[in-house]
Amino acid sequence: MNKIYSDQIEKVNLLVGGIEKNAAELKTNKINVDAQQLKKAIAQLTEIAEKQEAADATLKQIRTEAHQKLDELKALYDAAKMPIKGHFSLEKWANFGIPDKR
Repeated sequence: MNKIYSDQIEKVNLLVGGIEKNAAELKTNKINVDAQQLKKAIAQLTEIAEKQEAADATLKQIRTEAHQKLDELKALYDAAKMPIKGHFSLEKWANFGIPDKR
């Protein structure tokens, strides 16, 4: 889990533990803190963070595949233009969709 989430979840868990441990004292002082609401928020954030991690993993995989295909396309492009560049003069390359002058 992303550290920004896990750090906050840890802090809130400690607070919830303290609230539950000292519930009687809080009640005596007329302090009402909804620990259940905090627990619910922790559970929701945990679920969303896990979904984010899964999405990040999927994105990384797709990005890797895209870069591989890009490399393949570049190689095919280079292979397709080489015979044209070797056979025709520089001035005619643009007729074949080859804009570079190298």
